[in-house]
Amino acid sequence: MWIFLSVVGVIILALYFFKGQNAVWGTATIGAIIALIVCLINLFIGNGFSWGLFGKITVVSIYVGFFFELVGRK
Repeated sequence: MWIFLSVVGVIILALYFFKGQNAVWGTATIGAIIALIVCLINLFIGNGFSWGLFGKITVVSIYVGFFFELVGRK
């Protein structure tokens, strides 16, 4: 399921690549930074760095940005 969601998320990112500043890329960037912080905390607590967790947080943030783009249109 996460592979499908990731592929659709990458397609959404590609569609919004040339549209200037937008919520999709903004939330993807913020989501990646938050995911990095969460994974580093997870690393130092002792469970190791989880690329899966990093990807899931980033994909969810892409969908949040896509939702904001759809709601914000007039």
